[in-house]
Amino acid sequence: MSCKNFLGGVIAGLAIGSVVGFLLWQRTSTADGYEKGDLTKIEGIGPKIAGLLAVNGIGSFSRLAKSRLEDLQRILKAGGPHFRLADPATWAEQAKLAAVSDWAGLRDLQGQLSRGRKV
Repeated sequence: MSCKNFLGGVIAGLAIGSVVGFLLWQRTSTADGYEKGDLTKIEGIGPKIAGLLAVNGIGSFSRLAKSRLEDLQRILKAGGPHFRLADPATWAEQAKLAAVSDWAGLRDLQGQLSRGRKV
């Protein structure tokens, strides 16, 4: 294989990889049609809980907004003792605001919370 052919193959591979990466980056919805979101914007959810929720199919604000409290509690319990202090009681309410990009409403609600709990 000549250097020219090799270089052409490398360039083509990089171009294809860049296009695929760009398309994945630009994709704004999950396979089930829910929009993606940074669940750590929800008070009471940190990166570890967001990861636990994602593994259990809750990776968007819409999905979290539609989740039942009992299901969230079950997921946290199954996650182990690290998650026992988390209280998901307000997560769905917060996620409903985030799902419609009501960031002012979310900030107002979060102003009434301490560690995700109403005070």
